[in-house]
Amino acid sequence: MRLAYWLNLMVLPFVFVCLCGSFSDDHVYKTWPILTSSKHGRKSLALARLAAGETLAGGAILMLFAITAAIQFWVHGAQGANTPIQLLELESVLLGYPDVRLCDSSRAMTAGQGVLVTIGMSLLIILFAGALAMLLSKLFRRAIPALALPLGLLLGSLFLESPLFYFYGPDRIYTQIWSYVPIHRMSPEFLLDERLVSLGGIQLESITVSFCLYGLLAILCLVWCFWLYRRHVVEQE
Repeated sequence: MRLAYWLNLMVLPFVFVCLCGSFSDDHVYKTWPILTSSKHGRKSLALARLAAGETLAGGAILMLFAITAAIQFWVHGAQGANTPIQLLELESVLLGYPDVRLCDSSRAMTAGQGVLVTIGMSLLIILFAGALAMLLSKLFRRAIPALALPLGLLLGSLFLESPLFYFYGPDRIYTQIWSYVPIHRMSPEFLLDERLVSLGGIQLESITVSFCLYGLLAILCLVWCFWLYRRHVVEQE
């Protein structure tokens, strides 16, 4: 799970760099009139480009997870998947000592389930990042602002301390909102976040809310980008 955190930090910039020009290049190289002037095929072209971008984002993170998992299984084996997460101590890659002690968690979850939850959360965030990159590329019509905005926010969140252990501060609402930013949801520490969120009178765990939140954000970005692509055409019917 600790290694997954660093893989995410590499894949996120990779996705933004690859997809920041997905739609803006049409305006830069003046190919937009050719692509949008046809009466038929605009819908299929838009769906194909969005699917290609999401395939790149999801395929990149899954490929890295598969490679690292194969190496880990080859070296250490697959034993311990049924170990409760309370017995795990995740070491810091930089410092080399346990800095995340899951013994504080009260979740009835095994190590294997914890890894799957972490991978699933990472995959959803990466898919959202790909959808956001394509949307910003369509909105700004230039690759530089579409790349600079998300990378700037990502870099800024890296310099701020994780708020997951400061639930009793003067501004608990701020810390709870801030804990849902991608950089904190991709780290193993979010397994320690056992807060309940009330939605319409229904109490949901933070992990469930995180999955729903980033899945919904990814869908909204894709729908908005598709709507912009279909609306801004050369010849309106």
